[in-house]
Order: sequence, then structure tokens, then C-alpha cells
Amino acid sequence: MAPYWIAQVDAPAALSLVGFVLITIPLCWHLRAWNTGCVLYIFWIGGVCLANGINMLLWRENAINFAPAWCDIYIRFYIASSVGVVSSSLVITHRLYHIANMTATAMDTSAARRRRKIIIDLLIGLGIPLLAVALFWFYQGHRFNILEGVGCVEAYPNTFLSILLTTSWPIPIGLTTAVYAFLSLRGALDRTRDLKQLQVVEPDLSTSCYYRLMALAAANILFTIPLSIYMIVTNLSEGLYLYRGFADLHSGFGRVESTAAIVWRQNATVVSLMNFRIWTPIACAIFFFVMFGFTAEARMQYRRALASVAKPFGVVLFRQPRAASEVSTLHFRRRSVVESGFWDSEDWQMTKPGLLAMDDADGPSTRLVGSGECSRALPLGTSGVSVYRIERSSKKGDIVVMAPVTEPPPAYTKSPPSMRSPLDAA
Repeated sequence: MAPYWIAQVDAPAALSLVGFVLITIPLCWHLRAWNTGCVLYIFWIGGVCLANGINMLLWRENAINFAPAWCDIYIRFYIASSVGVVSSSLVITHRLYHIANMTATAMDTSAARRRRKIIIDLLIGLGIPLLAVALFWFYQGHRFNILEGVGCVEAYPNTFLSILLTTSWPIPIGLTTAVYAFLSLRGALDRTRDLKQLQVVEPDLSTSCYYRLMALAAANILFTIPLSIYMIVTNLSEGLYLYRGFADLHSGFGRVESTAAIVWRQNATVVSLMNFRIWTPIACAIFFFVMFGFTAEARMQYRRALASVAKPFGVVLFRQPRAASEVSTLHFRRRSVVESGFWDSEDWQMTKPGLLAMDDADGPSTRLVGSGECSRALPLGTSGVSVYRIERSSKKGDIVVMAPVTEPPPAYTKSPPSMRSPLDAA
């Protein structure tokens, strides 16, 4: 292979491997959220990117059949992935439809209902692609082909059956996905306020994540159907093979045809199909990472990963927020309120009668003072002063400390950082 052709192979091979890495980065939090559609999408696109990269590296400058078992697995996985990507989009929009329209399926959060939803998602996202693989035998011409610089590819003649069972799958699935996407968007627009309460039904699905998933599904619809039509037209332009039955179709079934790059690159149609085969998964992987790789959850995971790498070397890259159990005790006295690490508090003006509170670790404690209830009340035993510690946990695990007072606090002026603590002056 000429040097410039080698460069044409190395660039997409490297980008395919980069695409595999990028799309697998958000996998952990989609698994944690039980987001089956996104997990399946990552599996199919990431798997194709990895397999394409390996293929192009193994057959970079040759077309020798030295890994037949790998080729048998790869061609079937590629057929499954071409259907699995659009099936994953259908799974995503199907879930969004139930959430946006607040159906009984979405509102039922029981474990049994969750299992049923996952089973349905897997039947769509894995069952349909596996069915496409099972039907491959009916139009497969021989074992496989090897193209120099590309690797293994499927071998089947252009027949109506091959077009129906290969390139036509994404069209009906894509149209079904489009219907669910339209109904999901309409339901979301009709229930804009309800979407803000999504976390009641789906704790791991925020409103912004909802619209990102919708954008992902819409992008797949916009690209899937036109590209499938383009593939069908391209195959038909090559002419149809006269079908004479399975005996003729499978004649010499075990053979493997190898083609040098200088030969197959002379055919513009083959070059176009190979470019589509290589660059489409890369584009899908990059788009998915752009949609989900810069969210708040993603940034938090990046910080955790970097911190875990730097920790063995004694390097602290990010200051971790203190947990509720680590917040130092807040002492409330009759004249002033401070905490170790806090200079002073301005929260005394917003207390219930007879209670004095200050800011907690995550926000104003007045959010918790309203009911006057507490989980524990312990005397601190401060000499000469009646002080109590009242602990109460909010959703974020805040600790609020309050003490009874017999008189309103005096006029209060915030101390600058250079001044001593009011407790020290007491």
C-alpha cells in the first residue's frame, strides 16, 4: 500500500479507538441510573468503534486471512450493531414517552415494574439485532471478504432479500422512534411544570438530561433514515443478483475473497460504502460524548478519578465538601453565634420565637427551623449558660444546632476576617 493510503488508514483507525474511549466514559453513571437505552447505545457504538479500529490495524498493509474466527464474529457483530443503534434510540424514546405522558408504567416505581421495563428494553435493544444476525444466513453469499486497509466485511450479493434484511431495518425502526419522539416532545411541552418533578418518578433523570436524551434520539432519526435510503439506492445502482435459490447462493460457501487496496479503491461505490462504515460510528461516539461528557455528573466523576490517581502521591487536587458528620458543632449562645471555621452568622433575624440558629454547611438553617421539630436534643453543659444541641438531618444531611434564648440578640455587626471571633471576645 502506498504511504498516503497508509495515512488514510491510520487516521480513521486512531479516531475509532478514540471514539471507543470517549463513548465509554459516561457508561458508569448510565449504568447506575439503569438507563438501558443509553447503555445499549454505548455498547453498540463503542463496540463497532473498537472492532473497526482493530480491523484497520490488523489489515493495515495486507489482505491475508490470518484470523478467520475473529472475522466470523466481527461481521455478525457489525450486522447486529447496524440494527442495534437504531433499536437503542427506540428504547430511549419509548422510555421518554412514558415519562413525559406520566403513564402508569412510568409512575410505578416498584422493583417488579423496573424489571419488566428492563426486560422490554433488552428485547428491543438486543432481541431485534440478534434476529437480524439470525436472518443473515438466508442472504449470505460466502464466508466473508477481506479488504486491505479495512479488514473483514460481510459477503452477500445484491438481492431484494439482502436489501430487505440488511439496509431496510433502520427505516421502520427509525419511523417508530420518530413517532415516540414526537409524542414525547408534545407531552413534555404540555407538562413543562411536571417535568420539573421528574426526579420523583426517575430519581436519576433531570429535566436537562431528558432533553439531551431527546436530542440524541432526534439526531439518530435525522441521520438514520436518510442514510439507510442512501445505502439502498447505492446497492440498487450496482445491479441486482439473479437469485437462483440457496444452492446457488451458498455455492462455495466457505471461501474467503481478499482484495488489495489498489483494486477496491478504484471503485467509487465501494469507497463510499467503506467511508460510511468507518466514519458513522466515530461521529456517533463523538456526538454522544458531547451530549453527556460535560454534564455536572460527568465533571464530578472526572474530579473523583483525578483525585484517586493523585491521592497515592499525597497530592490533593480538589477540596472535598465536608459531610454532615464532619461539620463541627455549632454553639449557640445568648449574645453571639459562631462556628469554628465560620466568623459569624447573620441568621439570627430569621428564627422562630425562642430559637436562635445560624447557617449550616449547605445553606441557611432557617429552611429547617420552621417546624420546630428535632431528632435529638442534648445538653452541652456549658458553664453558666443554658445551651442545647438539636440535630436534624435534611435531604443533604445538614446538621442544624439551635439553643433557647430568653431575649433577642443585641444589634449585630458582621466582623471582618481580620477581627477576632466573637466567642473569643466573650
